[in-house]
Amino acid sequence: MIRLKTIFTWDNFHFYALILLVMILSMHYWYVGCVLIVFLYVLRKRLNFILLTLILLSYIGMFIMYLPSESLVDQSFLITDKTNHDTYYTYLVKNGLKTYELNHKSDFQIGDVVYIKGEVECFRKQTSPGGFDSYYYNLGRHIRGRVRVVEIKYQSNIMIFKLKAVDNPFMRLIKDQDILDISVYDFLFTLSSLHLSFIVFLMYKVFYFLDVKNKEKYLLISIILAIFYVIGESILVLSLFIYYALKYINKLFNLSLSAFEIEVVGFIFILIIQPMSIYNYSFIVIYTIVFMNYLKVNQSNLSNLLYTPLILLPFLVIFQGKIDLFMLFLIPLLSLLLKYIYTPVIILVTLIPTLNLIEPLRDFFESIFSFLSVYNFKFYLPVLSVVFIVLYLMLLIYMDLAYTKISYTKRLACVLCLICISYIYTLKPVPDQVIFLDVGQGDSSIIFKNDTVIVVDAYNSVDSYLKHYYVDVIDYLILTHNDLDHMKEAKKLIDIYEVKTLVLSYYQSYDLMHPNTMYIYKDNLIYIEALDLRFLGPIKDYKEPNDNSIVFSIIVSDNKFLFTGDIGVNVEKDLVNTYKEKLDSDILKVPHHGSMTSSSHIFIEAVTPRVGVMSVGYKNMYQLPDIEILNRYQRYGIKVYQTSIDGSILVKDDNYILFPP
Repeated sequence: MIRLKTIFTWDNFHFYALILLVMILSMHYWYVGCVLIVFLYVLRKRLNFILLTLILLSYIGMFIMYLPSESLVDQSFLITDKTNHDTYYTYLVKNGLKTYELNHKSDFQIGDVVYIKGEVECFRKQTSPGGFDSYYYNLGRHIRGRVRVVEIKYQSNIMIFKLKAVDNPFMRLIKDQDILDISVYDFLFTLSSLHLSFIVFLMYKVFYFLDVKNKEKYLLISIILAIFYVIGESILVLSLFIYYALKYINKLFNLSLSAFEIEVVGFIFILIIQPMSIYNYSFIVIYTIVFMNYLKVNQSNLSNLLYTPLILLPFLVIFQGKIDLFMLFLIPLLSLLLKYIYTPVIILVTLIPTLNLIEPLRDFFESIFSFLSVYNFKFYLPVLSVVFIVLYLMLLIYMDLAYTKISYTKRLACVLCLICISYIYTLKPVPDQVIFLDVGQGDSSIIFKNDTVIVVDAYNSVDSYLKHYYVDVIDYLILTHNDLDHMKEAKKLIDIYEVKTLVLSYYQSYDLMHPNTMYIYKDNLIYIEALDLRFLGPIKDYKEPNDNSIVFSIIVSDNKFLFTGDIGVNVEKDLVNTYKEKLDSDILKVPHHGSMTSSSHIFIEAVTPRVGVMSVGYKNMYQLPDIEILNRYQRYGIKVYQTSIDGSILVKDDNYILFPP
């Protein structure tokens, strides 16, 4: 405790940041409110409660102001970002504090002012275990919802925002990158703070040779960073801008604030003006590293080598799933190489565009990563909740406070032992179950049986769900047919997982390569006895992709499931004539997303399911499921689950577990 008191010798302002953080946690985890009460009591003599109340109420007020809600829009917006897809564009549009996303076929440019009339809908919350949570992800980007456009038209253009559309390496440095979607260690290339620290260092040197005084130096750097922020709207650039602006104010008014106090004030200020930053991974990671390094006391070589990788560990588990052990502990070295080699080259190429250095240099670094990964041990670790990440970071602080090398080694051993236990936890087998994933307007299901993993169609979210259960191997990847809404993610799965057998319909062509491919057709309707998995179709070439879907049944925990792809009524009739009562099943994966093209009376009467599952997108453009088909199942007394309403549907024994948004 004496050592801990020595650490906390800064001005009391850091306590306001700590209480603000605990209050934010208590807004999401009610039991953390008890910790907040304890903090307020213990620190009551060191706090100005008027200032504390002002900070907390300011945050809550701005948080409520930024909360998304469904509404109508009928006004002008500025286009601040644009993503090109095959048949449409995704735009970010802004009006004051309100930012929305919209999809449209019209080709507008960044900086255009457009009139939009439409309806705002909120993003959906997480609807499957380990799945993508578009609600909180977009809150972290301060995007309130998606606009369903009724009318959109061009009005004017603000030329200064054209800079946002410039695509060169330097412009990419001053924009936040999507950490969740980049490759394992690509974030080292794209995490702005690494590169911006070198840019700031370069500005320092320039101003030094120009004999600019410290006070003016901070002002000039903050002005340049403010311009960078207007262009890229990076929250990391914003944090640096606030830091140097506060350093200027500190010098101007002789406030005698330490570097840590300036970081704390900047942290509180960002959370007040952009309260949803608490959901932004870049913001969380950067400030975690900043504050943990200010807390650091032990400066031994071993401590310096381990500290940053151990801080990053729980976040890398969230971003990447698997951890590359050797690469993890090379992060400090790689960061220095990128900071003092990669970033200077980017600046040089920006100044002299004819130089072709970026790709060769990037290839060089990636070749190093590839070489090192050959000799690496990759492993899963459990994804921790926010509360457990906080406890883990507190454990690292405790480790760093060790008095002696022996004490430090013992505490380090405890941390590593905890990590090993967490790894062992990921090796537990997955119980027999079937999940129908909520993937929007498409199909993805996963079957676990007898330690065997069967993926049925792969439109979306399969990778994240398999990572949630720490799966490395897919025993069977069954793609019922070749429509994109059934196989968009298939190539990714084949690339990153050990897929033992790929199962395809013989009567269709797939743009996939696999050394062990099983084709299903009339004379090859295989029965896998160990899994009680029986392929039932296609029983002939129907000359139509949907009708040539693979049909199969499987028994899991005494429940018989029937998977049907997108078959139509003609195929249903042939299946009934061929198999009759053998089609009888407990749970039916409803054909073709509940479309009128399927689910004929004769088919439903032959299958007689207790439950039907419809995989459909929320407010999808096809207006599925068809109301007549939905009513038809209900008239037969069949319980129908829809992924658009119920989220993912997990069937475990006789239990139906739903994950609604």
